[in-house]
Amino acid sequence: MLIRLYTLLTWLAEPLVLAWASSHPKLGEGFAERSARKLPELPPGRPLIWLHGVSVGEVRALMPVARELLRLRPETTLLITTTTPTGRKVLGEEAAGLGAVEAYFPLDLPRTLGRFFTRVRPTLFVSFEAEAWPNLLLRLGRMGVPRALANARIFLRTKRGPLKRRFSRELYGLFDLIIAQNEAMAEAFSKLLGSGAKIRVSGNTKYSRLPEQVDQEFLSLVLGAMGWTDGREIPIVAVASTHPLPSGKEACEESLILAALMEAERQVGRPVRVVLAPRHPERSEELKRLLMERFNLRWACLSEILAGKVTGSGGGEEERVLLVDTIGHLARLYPLASLVVMGGSFHPRIGGHNLYEAAQFGVPLMAGPNLASVQEEATKLSQVGALVKVSDEGELERELARFLRSPDDFRQAGERGKEVVLEASRAAELTAGWLVELMEKGKG
Repeated sequence: MLIRLYTLLTWLAEPLVLAWASSHPKLGEGFAERSARKLPELPPGRPLIWLHGVSVGEVRALMPVARELLRLRPETTLLITTTTPTGRKVLGEEAAGLGAVEAYFPLDLPRTLGRFFTRVRPTLFVSFEAEAWPNLLLRLGRMGVPRALANARIFLRTKRGPLKRRFSRELYGLFDLIIAQNEAMAEAFSKLLGSGAKIRVSGNTKYSRLPEQVDQEFLSLVLGAMGWTDGREIPIVAVASTHPLPSGKEACEESLILAALMEAERQVGRPVRVVLAPRHPERSEELKRLLMERFNLRWACLSEILAGKVTGSGGGEEERVLLVDTIGHLARLYPLASLVVMGGSFHPRIGGHNLYEAAQFGVPLMAGPNLASVQEEATKLSQVGALVKVSDEGELERELARFLRSPDDFRQAGERGKEVVLEASRAAELTAGWLVELMEKGKG
């Protein structure tokens, strides 16, 4: 077996790997935990569930499952590990008040793992997404600990050589249960592992963080500062997570979308207000020039509103654009919107951004032709009419005009999109239920 060869090589190389890791700029942080010289302090006599997410995305995906596991089995202790310093930082923020034990993931070295398991005796191990380490999984198997891969995904390139494919088959075959994040991933695992593998489909657990609460105080502050206190009598269009474009008539998604929106406004004769949120806020100065010089639109910056520098005295029809030049506020602004036009979808290489963040509030969406990064979300929202996909600038202009003529039709479609998100939010509940079942049945 290739994995046995891996174990032999890591056993021989362990002293060198530890010396290298101790001085590595990232692995050196928390090295005492990574090398199992410092072991987690665990309360005695309680069942232990070990959850692992390699970095920020995986940590955020596992937290809804962690909370659901504690709801189902409050007598258990959770050990949550991560690999990167950024993952550890987010873990500290996300797990506050959960009572979980936090640590860095041990290096996948035989003697290091031996030290680690002198104190850590889990009743269940769950890794998230694609993270799998041979020595760890082998040792857990010898200990009789059930091993699960949750929110699982895998991408097997067609050009991958037979040895790599065989190694992947051996590695992922060590899991007793694989809970895939969608049907496509379940099919990929099934093709790799064969019919004997235990594979289930939960949906993506990151959506179990939804729906989020509407921050009414924050929204009232923004509306008052902008002078938009007449609410939705004038539609608010959020142009979200936009990027520069590599080629074409327009230099950026903002100019492409705004040009279509202004033309639709002219045709229909109905004014709009705009929340403009570039993916990278450092482009704000460039966008201020675009708004004034090309579109003759006045703007106010969210950063100034939050600092108390904008009071709304220049609002109303003159300041029609809220420029989001901050990080972390876009999702909180979505409830203001009558429509979201999603950026990244007109860029040939980006493939769109999170659609459910807006859909959770019942807001309808439009997007360009490139949605490869959010294909599952796009398909489900399109099926209920909550997402309108356009092929080019001309179709975008026509659909925006249709929105301005019939906003109620779009609003109803947005409510159907909200139901899609609510259904997706059950992923953590399903995952936790299957994990508890695995834990109780062992590997049977």
